[in-house]
Amino acid sequence: MSIVESVTNIVPAPADMPEVSIASSAFLVELSMPGWLGRKQDKKATEEVNRLHGARPNVATVKKGIMGECAELDAIHKFTARARVEHYAMTMPWSDMGHRLLTCPNYFGYNERMTELGQKHETLVNAFLDVYEWQTIQAKRHMGTLRNDADYPSRHTLAGKFDFIVNYSSVPDAGDFRVDVTKDQMTDLRSRYRQHYNAQIARAMGDVCSRAIDILTRLSSSLGYEDRVNKRTNKNGERQKKTTKKKKISEGVFEATIAMIDMLKTCNLTGDTQIQATVRMLEDHFRGAGRLALSIEDLREDAQSRLKTQEVLDAALDKLPTLDI
Repeated sequence: MSIVESVTNIVPAPADMPEVSIASSAFLVELSMPGWLGRKQDKKATEEVNRLHGARPNVATVKKGIMGECAELDAIHKFTARARVEHYAMTMPWSDMGHRLLTCPNYFGYNERMTELGQKHETLVNAFLDVYEWQTIQAKRHMGTLRNDADYPSRHTLAGKFDFIVNYSSVPDAGDFRVDVTKDQMTDLRSRYRQHYNAQIARAMGDVCSRAIDILTRLSSSLGYEDRVNKRTNKNGERQKKTTKKKKISEGVFEATIAMIDMLKTCNLTGDTQIQATVRMLEDHFRGAGRLALSIEDLREDAQSRLKTQEVLDAALDKLPTLDI
């Protein structure tokens, strides 16, 4: 596929989307966490299994967990999964090559958090390397005929397989082409890239709004009440009346809602006035205008706070799905 084809094979941005440049208000970030799975394909065992069952080669594949139950290695794998989730939560989609969009106002918090995660990653890797040789001895005892000493790299080699890398780069502007083509070809390239550029901005904002809708919906739902049917009967054998009970409010969902208000505010790349109005409405309610900020205790204990908050959330939800992004 040529360059021109690749930038046009996308969902186009809305026709009335304003011409914007985000080169000075955001940049691209890429998180890379290479590592070692502790798994190895066994070609000999694969051939034997396929031959035993009369199957064609590679119908079945034998992969060995060569470290057995290694808590230190498992901790690294779980950590990298959580770190990637945090990376996604603090950024917006941009390309299919791993780059994400990070707005300038979010840089400090993102960089600070990634630095913390990088240090934690190093601690976990060192903890694994400290027990690697001992764990290798233990694992080999349980491998039976699948044991192959060549599967196990040296401690020094293994240390080089782990890393935690955050790369930042600028967002190329729509007119930034430095190639030797004719004037007409350059005009066509810039026009096609402008479509791609606007579509990526629309995709990024759409992703943030979709995440906002999800978290606001979850909080709004948790502010309601649920019917509670009492299955017990009284002395006369009559079943007692149905009662209502407040739904539980998750502290994580409440905190995620507060964080999402900030995300909507800082990731409004086109300065959409409807998003701005929605953010102001949410900020006034949750952070207070001349009063104390709303707390999760308020929602758990005060019926009026629950009702008012649910109304504000539902009003915000009515706006967000219709945003023309």
